[in-house]
Amino acid sequence: MKSGEKGFTLIELLVVVAIIAIMAALLIPVLNTAKMRAQTATCMNNLKQLKIVIALYDQDHGIHLASTGDSNWTSSLTIWANMTGTKLPDTFCPVLKKRYYTNYNLDRTVYTPEEVTNSNCVLLLDGKNVLSDYRYAMRWTGTAWQAVSGTAEPAEWHNGVGVVLFWDGHCEVRKKKQLEDVQWWNVKVR
Repeated sequence: MKSGEKGFTLIELLVVVAIIAIMAALLIPVLNTAKMRAQTATCMNNLKQLKIVIALYDQDHGIHLASTGDSNWTSSLTIWANMTGTKLPDTFCPVLKKRYYTNYNLDRTVYTPEEVTNSNCVLLLDGKNVLSDYRYAMRWTGTAWQAVSGTAEPAEWHNGVGVVLFWDGHCEVRKKKQLEDVQWWNVKVR
């Protein structure tokens, strides 16, 4: 470079590139955490919307959705939604890349809404299935996770926790071990 021309030296360019690389290394974990929190919020929103739609279904039919006899509760809900013009919320956790039918699992015990006396029990949860990606209903029996067919267990895709919707409509994040307690599954308490 001729003296008198302005420009950057190689050292100055390398310093700028190094600073940008350090800033990127600091920002990427923060952005990943923000993305995971957004996915958890979306998952909770999906479950809350599904609770509203399930309540509408139950009200129209006078029975709880799980009592249709179909382990694929989403098919019953889809047929009803198409007949009534109801828009269904997403039935997938946003963390999932591969989607079949649903990964939200319904409490497999059949109850009508009037039978539920302990509303702080699990209705829907973010689940993963050991044998297949489309088991639709499961519950904790006190000793093991039980699915309609195959094996299922709660998913812990959201930084080691899964999203759970309770009968009263509130959502929480819980670890699988926290759900292995009969109190979360004992819907009838008198």
